[in-house]
Amino acid sequence: MPLTNTAFVRATIGLLVLGLLILLSIVATALWLVERTDTLADDLVQWQQFRAAARNVTTTVLDGESSERGYLITREEKYLAPYQNAMERVRGEVAVLRDRAREVPEYQERVEVLADTVRQRFEAMQEVVALMDEGRTAESIAVLRTDRGKALMDSIRAISEELISDVDERLRANSLAMLASASRLTWVLIVGAVMIVIVAGGSVFLAFRYTRDLERTRGEIQALNATLEERVAERTGELARANEEVQRFAYIVSHDLRAPLVNIMGFTSELETGITAIRDYMATVAFDEEDLAAREAKLAIETELPEALGFIRSSTSKMDSLIGAILKLSREGRRVLNAERVNVETLVETAADSVRHQVAENGGEIEVQKPLPSIISDRVALEQIFGNLIDNAVKYLAKDRPGHVVVSGQETRMGVLYEIRDNGRGIAPEDRERVFELFRRAGAQDKPGEGIGLPHVRTLVRRLGGDIDFESQLGRGTTFRVRLPKILPHDRKEAA
Repeated sequence: MPLTNTAFVRATIGLLVLGLLILLSIVATALWLVERTDTLADDLVQWQQFRAAARNVTTTVLDGESSERGYLITREEKYLAPYQNAMERVRGEVAVLRDRAREVPEYQERVEVLADTVRQRFEAMQEVVALMDEGRTAESIAVLRTDRGKALMDSIRAISEELISDVDERLRANSLAMLASASRLTWVLIVGAVMIVIVAGGSVFLAFRYTRDLERTRGEIQALNATLEERVAERTGELARANEEVQRFAYIVSHDLRAPLVNIMGFTSELETGITAIRDYMATVAFDEEDLAAREAKLAIETELPEALGFIRSSTSKMDSLIGAILKLSREGRRVLNAERVNVETLVETAADSVRHQVAENGGEIEVQKPLPSIISDRVALEQIFGNLIDNAVKYLAKDRPGHVVVSGQETRMGVLYEIRDNGRGIAPEDRERVFELFRRAGAQDKPGEGIGLPHVRTLVRRLGGDIDFESQLGRGTTFRVRLPKILPHDRKEAA
């Protein structure tokens, strides 16, 4: 089944929306995982610093002890420098432990114990150094030989190792979490890429299928177009010949009908003359009023025959008008159109001037809204079109209000649009098509006419390459719209 343009557009939009949603999901998930990985990485770095500080506390205290013993042995001041440095360094390392341990209460308690133990160990070392500075060597050695320093150092090692062990577990958990986040990010990217490839593949498939259908359709259209001009020319020729035959038939029929009609009208005149003579003769002849046959003969001569002849004359007159209308339409249809620049504004003003007095009788007016666009077309046809439409508008104005007829025009993308608007009787919805039918009239038949005006107008408009329609409200008025090309098409200049 060929892929329609609507289906292709909907499918393409659907795939684009799906692809966008997938891409947004990938980006959102990736950002979340990256942010989580960054958080874990920062946490890992901080806990590594904590671990290093816990390890360095023990090393720093050992450096202080080594410096203390070197000073006791050599009694040289230079050995006290590492001891003093160790005291400064250990303060910074304890500060690092305290800063990080605030987030974990159980660590905070142990760090405080470690800090207090380190303080006691350095106080013990300070005591030994102070005794040495006072020359009390034996007492300082006695202090060193006690187990208090060793016990404090063992406690420092134990607390540090315990902290390091706990932090190692935390670091291992953080590392595993980072690896898991990286793995999830990898899988999200892989799955997202696969889904995007699927969506892109679907889009390519749809585009390929749509393009293939277009190519096939284009080929069919080219195949049809190859013979289109020939078929159009053939059909146009057939229509032209048929139209010509119809017009010729109408001309012949109307012409042939007129001859017997003239005979009927002539014989009717002779019958009227004969009846008049008989009536005059009978007026001079006396007859018996009791004679039924004589009374019937007198009634026939004086009443019935003149009435019958009046019906015959009325019917033949109407038939003569219809035959004249058919001949007029036939001749107009055979006339060759002559293209020239027509000042439509002047043409409409002339047509309006011829009927303005009829509108003015009840206080109305005909308004020509200027400027009206000029076109290159057949002047005679335009005169008949606007003359008929303005005449109709005036003819069917309402009697209970002043008539107002407005003629306007404007250029459009396709040509020129003229409007003839009135506030007259209006046309009933059921009569919309009836008004364009030959010899058919809509509404009350209280105006003279044969019913050929609007059909003739539509025929002329179509011959000029345009179209005509109208909008109407019964009792409110009617607006006729005439659409014409700016330049008469070349193929319309031939006789129809």
